[in-house]
Amino acid sequence: MLFDSNVFNMIDWTVNGVEPCTGMYIRTIPIASLPSCQLQGPTLDLALRFNQFNANDYGFGVGWELTLTRVDVENGASTLILANGQRYRILSVSGNTVNLQYKNTLTFNCTTTGTGQYTIIYKNGFIEELVNYQIRTLTAPNNKKIYFNWYADQSFSIQDENQNRTGKGYMVSSTWQGTKHVVTTPRGSIAYETLIIANTRLRSLASVTTFIGIGLLELYTAKYQSHNEKYLYITDMASTIDSYQHDVIKYKTIMAPPGMPGSIYTVSSVEFNISGTYQKETFIKTIYSLSTANYTGYPQVTTWQNGVDNLESLPDSFSFSTTATTDNKRKILCSYNKFYLLLSEQPMAPEDYPDSNKPGKLVKYEYQLVANSGISSQSSTFMLPVTIKKIRQDYNTTTKQLQQISYDTQYRYDNYSNITRCTNPDGTVDDYTYYPSSGSIQQGIVYCPPDPGGFVNYLNKKTTTPFSNTPNYLRIYTYTYIAIANTNLIQPSEVTFSALARGSARYLSTGPKKNTHIRPTPAVRSMAR
Repeated sequence: MLFDSNVFNMIDWTVNGVEPCTGMYIRTIPIASLPSCQLQGPTLDLALRFNQFNANDYGFGVGWELTLTRVDVENGASTLILANGQRYRILSVSGNTVNLQYKNTLTFNCTTTGTGQYTIIYKNGFIEELVNYQIRTLTAPNNKKIYFNWYADQSFSIQDENQNRTGKGYMVSSTWQGTKHVVTTPRGSIAYETLIIANTRLRSLASVTTFIGIGLLELYTAKYQSHNEKYLYITDMASTIDSYQHDVIKYKTIMAPPGMPGSIYTVSSVEFNISGTYQKETFIKTIYSLSTANYTGYPQVTTWQNGVDNLESLPDSFSFSTTATTDNKRKILCSYNKFYLLLSEQPMAPEDYPDSNKPGKLVKYEYQLVANSGISSQSSTFMLPVTIKKIRQDYNTTTKQLQQISYDTQYRYDNYSNITRCTNPDGTVDDYTYYPSSGSIQQGIVYCPPDPGGFVNYLNKKTTTPFSNTPNYLRIYTYTYIAIANTNLIQPSEVTFSALARGSARYLSTGPKKNTHIRPTPAVRSMAR
């Protein structure tokens, strides 16, 4: 990466377009979405994702990353990059445990068995094993696997467990045909044409094509501009997927602290074709602007430091905002705190400001943060909102004044990012309790087996408390689970519904009886990424 910042761990890398916090233009090109092991194994969701601050070429041109977990080693530093785009600097190794910088979340664990060999165990039961810094296997909770093979020319092949065992067939395979990296799946072959950009040594992904019948279909085309010598950003992106889409992107440099390793470019405007055809394009323009303060910490960071997040030591009052104005008809203002967490999102007319005395709406987010402290002092769920306020500002015809009406949803979490309480805008409260990671056995009866990964994962009880003006009883769901032999699967075995008089241990005779079993599988709710 061009520079070090925890912002790359906090943003949503699935955005297809301008990411509002950083102003990066991110694009994702799907490669394959295929089930494995005769529908019994994990689904392979493979895509390319563009990152303008990554100078590496993984076989598809500079900046294009496969959406697979890997470890990048640059300038003597190792960084774990997860499939979802999150990035953690590897600080040290103690025994088999890998110490990841700024990893507060407890939704995954990372261990190592040697140089370039890592195992990532996720809360959802999936396991990834890396060999030579690249993913080798993906294992589902039912122990079905997908195998990844990597070759010296940056081509690759992917097999499910059955194909790997017999040595026959591939889910996905790739090979080079001149400058084209050709990827083949059961649905056909797609060619990713890579070309050297003029006056540089940088290889770029110029086009993506496939054959339909006897004709060549161009799926994507892209144009680029180099920056900071070995990096690229996209200036033109076109696609025929669904309908003809065409973006023309312009950039500007932003102010950054002294000592920043390079110039920081953000999108200044995007012209988007809305006609759906290349024959007669009609563009609308979105203009992007930033507050004086921005995600580099400017102007309060006086000297940039490499290897750390430069905003975490700033005062809690530090914030910055970005604005997107479309076709001079509507703008959206987003504001962020020093941890790059979204504080508010407000659509408005181009001429308006956040405090304009006009009807409108606003969404605010609040977080449970330790005051005047850095990232390491925050909880494992500091990035999850504890309050979401959806505010409407309407004109009161009686008072002839504007009034605000707020619809608040409040959340509480345990250390593993499970929701433990949700207070809804209508006043009803949902409380959730979970079995410990060690499971629960009482009087020889197994209510919940231990979690294979050591996480708190399984819902024990959900209690819904109505608003005080509604009927005075609670609705309670209680869950029990069983382990599936020869797998890491833990599945619900019983769901018990009961109605309980508030403040009483007596079950209502008019309600469903205790131990009435129903079939729906409970969803363990989590807002963790």
